[in-house]
Amino acid sequence: AFAPPDGAVLASATAATIHVWTMRPTSSGGLSPFFEALVDAEREHWSSDKTLERLAPVVADVVELKLFYTAASAACRHDDITADDRARSIRRVLQRAPRTFRFDRDARVAAALKLVIKKAEDDGVLDEAEALRLDRLAER
Repeated sequence: AFAPPDGAVLASATAATIHVWTMRPTSSGGLSPFFEALVDAEREHWSSDKTLERLAPVVADVVELKLFYTAASAACRHDDITADDRARSIRRVLQRAPRTFRFDRDARVAAALKLVIKKAEDDGVLDEAEALRLDRLAER
């Protein structure tokens, strides 16, 4: 990942893709609570567990959800948290998402959320019944 000195952009890449997220102030004048927590985690050297604990309640959209999912998965791969902790953290966010995310008229948010729910089911984070329940909530 890369973050310039002004903290305006966060980027990560694989051999095939590059993802860039803006961290510039929102229309309300500051960073979103999610990105504020990310900045605090980096500045204060929080543990992965503490970072995920602080991020989970402030995930507010699909972009933040994807970043959260990636962070939880990376923490698990690096043995910073257990697979059960990873699953619990991701489930916590996914269960809030259908109630708290702002959905758009052309259903892009719902479609992206449904993809993340399917990924969580494929990864064993959600069982089939919970994935179906959340998928149905995302459609509303």
